[in-house]
This record gives sequence, structure tokens and C-alpha cells, in this order.
Amino acid sequence: MLALLLRYMREAKEEKQKPSSARGVVLLRLDLIGDCTMFTGALSAIRSFYGDRGFTVVCLPASAPVFERLNVCEVYPVDLPMPFPDARKIEAVVDDLRKREFDLLLQPQVSRCPVCDVLAAAIRCRRRIAVEAIDCADLRGGNCLQDWLDLAAPLYDEIVPLPAGFVSEFDYHGAFVRGLGLRDFRTVRPRLPFGPQTRVTGDYYVLYPGASSPMKYWPAKRFAAVADFIFEKTGLRGVILGTAGEKWIAEKIMRHLRPETKEAVVDLTGQTSVFDVIDLIGNARLCVANDTSGAHIACAVNVPCVAIVGSQQLGRFLPYHIEDVRPGDRLPLAAYTDVPCRNCTFFANTVFDRNPKCMKSILLNRLPDCIERVTVEQVTALVSEILDRPETEN
Repeated sequence: MLALLLRYMREAKEEKQKPSSARGVVLLRLDLIGDCTMFTGALSAIRSFYGDRGFTVVCLPASAPVFERLNVCEVYPVDLPMPFPDARKIEAVVDDLRKREFDLLLQPQVSRCPVCDVLAAAIRCRRRIAVEAIDCADLRGGNCLQDWLDLAAPLYDEIVPLPAGFVSEFDYHGAFVRGLGLRDFRTVRPRLPFGPQTRVTGDYYVLYPGASSPMKYWPAKRFAAVADFIFEKTGLRGVILGTAGEKWIAEKIMRHLRPETKEAVVDLTGQTSVFDVIDLIGNARLCVANDTSGAHIACAVNVPCVAIVGSQQLGRFLPYHIEDVRPGDRLPLAAYTDVPCRNCTFFANTVFDRNPKCMKSILLNRLPDCIERVTVEQVTALVSEILDRPETEN
């Protein structure tokens, strides 16, 4: 990976000396579905800012439907197994990308893998702007260390500084957009259009019990208890959504449901596209989800949502911090607890120093303390808050 970065940085320097009439803008967003959904408000503003110039988003195939549904730019998926694709795979992607030329490259990812900088160096363009990146040496692995960030920094003509301290992902978005020249930009709720769905009849709610990391999983038995509560209170049908790899969670939920609730729940885990998920959540009465794409999609289609949130990065992704909350905006309600290792950001030393019990749980493949402590009662109280609102508010 390092050899590729140095090679493409050298070639990028030579490329800048050549005359070019390209006017297009390319934005890199090699991130998961939830992160890309959160970025939709900022992306719409950036796209408008560059007016009639061609605009392309380079993204992962899994996240492409989010940008395609947003429908404000050309979407260019690159099939790279993250976070460490092999060199031959990268070179194949680069060969295809280099058939095109751009005037400006935008790199808005704060937490990024090394391949993001490799592609930024490889794409033919005259100017590159990045947001300041952060060192992400954590328990999950894959993101850039500071030594890499320092090495890649000269690639960019401008680096937009981040706000100080531990802030929301939306604050990072806002800083980047304002750094591009939209000085009056204020962050807004994510937005995605949705259409009718044909998979479920009648009114229903959605359970989204998967997550990008096992450290975000709330127990299936507790999701089942929430489903029992909703059925007893409303009689609504339930729909379980997730990827094929999360089927086991849905099966555990189904096993724990009361018989009468089980009759009213349909498991569509692994049977839906991202487009289907957007439409199914968009037509639901409410959504109950872990800290994952389901919660962010619910917000983007303006459906009330309760999100079970660990304290590992509390406040970065959830709860939301939006500067321009408009009448009718339904931001996710977060169910969480405070723990000694709050905002550990998955750093092993931080967890061990502040909460050895939690570190032991993680090493034994058990729930982190901050997820374990979120109770069914907390979640059902927030669900009741949504269901008890006047119909016009929901």
C-alpha cells in the first residue's frame, strides 16, 4: 500500500504540470451505508455549490444505492474489499479511473483507510482538497495511523481543519463544507427520497438489530421484548431487516417472541436491497435499531426511530447534533447509558484504564458494558414517547 501511495503521489505531481481543460469534480466516499447516509445533507449542498460542473462520487458498491437514490450526481462504485484490498485489485480500479480526468478532487472522510489516500493520489486531477483526518488506531483496525496521515498530507493542495475536541460527525461535515467556500452552511438532517413498498401489508414498524461491529449488538432477547411491547400496545405488524449475514440475529429474535407477536412479525433479513430497505423504513410507523445504517436511513426518510447506542463514540454519530433542525424533522432518539470508559473510541488502552470489566467482556467476545447496561425499559419508554405523539407529529 505504501509503495502504491508513493508511486501515485509522484505521478500526481507530474500530472499537475500538464495543461488540462477538465472542469469536473470528483468526491471520494469509501464508507459504509450509514456514514454515507449521514453525509447526504452535506453532499447536496456541495453539489449545488459546484453548479453546472460535472460531479462524480466514487464509493463502495454497498453504499452506491444511497447516492443513486439521492440522485444529485454521477455514482462510480469501486469494488475494493475494505479495509485492506490487495495491490492488484487497487491497480485494476485505478486503471479504470484514470480513463477520466477531473479538475478538483474532494476527500471528506475524517476516519479513512489508507486506500482512500491511494485513490486520491491516483485519480487524474489538478487540485485536491481534504478534510483533516484523525488517527484511528482502535480495536477494529483498518483506519489510518498518524504516520500515514503525515506522509499523505503533501498530496493535498488544501486541508480543511477540524473543529476542536470530540464533536459530532455532522460538525465534521459542516467544517468541510464551509471550508470549500459555503461560509453560511449549517448542517441539516440527512435526506433520502423513498417510494412505495410492496413487501408488507398494513401499518408496521421496523426492527434493525444488526450492526457493522459485534460491539454494537444489543441482545436479540431484548429486541424481542420491545417487539412484544409494541404489539401489545398497538397491534402493529413488525418487520425485521438486515443483511444475509445477520440472519442469525433475526432467528434469535423470532425464537424469543411471544406466540401472538410472532404471528405479526415478518423476517425479511437478507431478502432486501438497499433500495428496498429505504422504501420499507420510509413507509414504517417507527424503527428500532442499533447504532447502524437502519437508524440513519430512518432519519433520512424522516421516520421516528429509537437507536440503541453504546458509549464508545457517544455524540459522534448518535445522538445527532444538527445545526439547522427544521419543523417536522424527526431525529433519532438515542437509548444509552454513561460508563467510566465513555468515548473510548474503541481504543484498547482507554477501555482498560477506565473500565477493566468492559475490557474483559470484549476480550471474551461479550457485550461492552455500555451496550449491556441499556435496558428494555429505556427503549420502550422512548418507543412510547413516539407512539403517544399526536398522529400529525408522526
